[in-house]
Amino acid sequence: MTWPEITQLTKRNCAATVDSNFAEWSRNKHSRSNWLSSIAFKRAKMVKELTASNELREFELGPNEPLIGLPGSRERLTTPCLSIDLGALDRNIQTAASHCREARCAFRPHTKTHKSVEIALKQLDAGAQGICVANIGEAEIFAAAGIDDILITSPFVSDAKFDRLMRLLKVSRRVAVVVDHIDVARRLAAHASQANAAVPVYLDIDTGRHRTGVSSIQSAVELARLLTQNKSFEFIGLQAYAGHLSHLADFSARMEGAKVVANMVREVCVALHDQSITVKKISGGSMGTIVVDAQVDVYSELQYGSYVFSDVEYQEVNLDGRGGALFEPSLFVRTTVISKNWPGMVTTDAGHKHFAGSNGALPRIHKGGSRSRRYEPRSDEHGAIYFSSKDDSLEIGDCVECLVPHCDPTVNLYSHYHVVDGDTLVDIWPVDARGAF
Repeated sequence: MTWPEITQLTKRNCAATVDSNFAEWSRNKHSRSNWLSSIAFKRAKMVKELTASNELREFELGPNEPLIGLPGSRERLTTPCLSIDLGALDRNIQTAASHCREARCAFRPHTKTHKSVEIALKQLDAGAQGICVANIGEAEIFAAAGIDDILITSPFVSDAKFDRLMRLLKVSRRVAVVVDHIDVARRLAAHASQANAAVPVYLDIDTGRHRTGVSSIQSAVELARLLTQNKSFEFIGLQAYAGHLSHLADFSARMEGAKVVANMVREVCVALHDQSITVKKISGGSMGTIVVDAQVDVYSELQYGSYVFSDVEYQEVNLDGRGGALFEPSLFVRTTVISKNWPGMVTTDAGHKHFAGSNGALPRIHKGGSRSRRYEPRSDEHGAIYFSSKDDSLEIGDCVECLVPHCDPTVNLYSHYHVVDGDTLVDIWPVDARGAF
């Protein structure tokens, strides 16, 4: 059969299918609601029967749940999946907690990185006085889990979110917020007054990133005056997050930048003191400046977040000025080779939907062969591993584990963590605050 004959045949078959489907739709279009109701009834019946026979239980925590506790289960995980090395996670938590104790600073880790109640409880058990969250939705999730000392580190401005905060303050011991604009503060005060609440509040100052925060000492004084004089607020102090320094590769550049930020914070504190305004706490810091923050001696409360996992971007940062690795990689995406038809490469089942990064950072192979292999997401569902040697290869079905480019947004792509200890899947934790807003 020639190609024109083949195409004519396939088009004829396709047309016949379309005509048949249209005829079926035409016959039923006047009873579409009954048809849909019937479909819904059949689906509900099927789900009920499967649940009764326990056939759906394995999907409560995903398809890997039956592997929990089985020796060797790490190598049997269905992919692509997000995994945590439990030992490395615990050591990272202890390292950061020890650092804060030695720096004589309170520790308030930022949970926007992991969005996990289980991990937050580990951080609190290690000595954290409370947690940070990025938004009101995350605060609601962690408060519902019983965590009662929370700081929301990003300003929010809508009446609906103010109402949610008032409800949250009624059921949680302490939920603090940040503000950086006097008009927003006045509106928040009105909501708090109506709810008969006193909102714990930090004044957010811009340290150079130009993202949020007051932009001048004069603005800081004006806003602080309102926050201290209005009975709807409990003024705590300042938030001074210098995120623009976090990923500077050069340690000396980070140190110089941190000194500039410290002087800026001190100037604001002096100006507030001259107005008889007391600053009880100064909150800030990031993993990239963990050593620097202790040396500039300006913070009383530290907000480190990414240290629990580390990632490719932070692996490129000389954290201590000596090239030492303060934290271990603990978060990985496990992926499987699904195709091998071209020399020098294989295709995997983890693509852009499974990794998030910035500034050109790529996943880095951590487990599953030579680290000289290069991993690159190539499409939504697929990645590629490229080999530097013609003698290097992987087979279909082989798995690798990749250190993620940027941990925070990668976590938000997944619903569960697969917690491994050695070669065993020991638990599956939900990413509780995924997508919260």
